[in-house]
Amino acid sequence: MKNKTDFFSAIGLLVLVAFGFTSTSKIPPPSSLSYFGPASFVNFILFCLGGCALILAIRSFREHQSPSKAKGVVGWRSLLFTLLFGSYVFLFLKIGYLISTALFLFLCPLLFGRRKVLQNTFFAISSTVLLWAVFIKLFNVPLP
Repeated sequence: MKNKTDFFSAIGLLVLVAFGFTSTSKIPPPSSLSYFGPASFVNFILFCLGGCALILAIRSFREHQSPSKAKGVVGWRSLLFTLLFGSYVFLFLKIGYLISTALFLFLCPLLFGRRKVLQNTFFAISSTVLLWAVFIKLFNVPLP
């Protein structure tokens, strides 16, 4: 094994995927008139996540991580992103979806080095409105 961090991350993801599949197995199956049920989308996402975890586990045996890359695996940007995400969840519950999501999607690219403010603004607003429309119009799921 050449990259232990990736390997153990993959194992952790596979455990979470297994837990997810056992949790969604308790959801009732789709009716006889439809192909997809309440658990179909979640199972698809879990399947994709499991596939990515397997790829990560396989690559951990094949690729060697250079010492310069291994240094600072959890850097200040990772910690700031965790704080930003926690703030997003807090704001989402307090002020709702539209403002908190647009703010989060605007600040994430800035945090990771993308300094084009106009493009970040367009991306944040358009993505927020598009996701809102998908949930409201397509899925009939009201957002706070």
